[in-house]
Amino acid sequence: ETLEDLIGNLDWIVLQGEITGDRIQGNKYPMDGGERFWAFNMITPERKLTTEELQSVLSSYGIYTVPIFDSAFIIPEDYQIADLVKYVQGKSQIYPREREGFVFRNVEQNVSFKCINPEFLIRNDA
Repeated sequence: ETLEDLIGNLDWIVLQGEITGDRIQGNKYPMDGGERFWAFNMITPERKLTTEELQSVLSSYGIYTVPIFDSAFIIPEDYQIADLVKYVQGKSQIYPREREGFVFRNVEQNVSFKCINPEFLIRNDA
């Protein structure tokens, strides 16, 4: 029903995200009572929504979006892979334990890559 309301008069939408929960990939972010969908992209026949639009639209439907750590972050020109790995280390915004990493995305949202926190991999035997 929520998705039908979200689609409204559109012919279709693409809603991309990840699922976390007690039966998903060993429950790396311990959550009791089922699963939760976290959206990170929405595409309509007209265009792809910006991150801010995505958050605004989906929050009104009670749909979670992935946490945004720093929307103004610009990767310094002299950064190396080791610098990015260090930057992604820390606690998750959705559960108080090591975060998996970050997805970096440019403003135009046409380039993205994921940097994994090695501490998360070690802790989760990944």
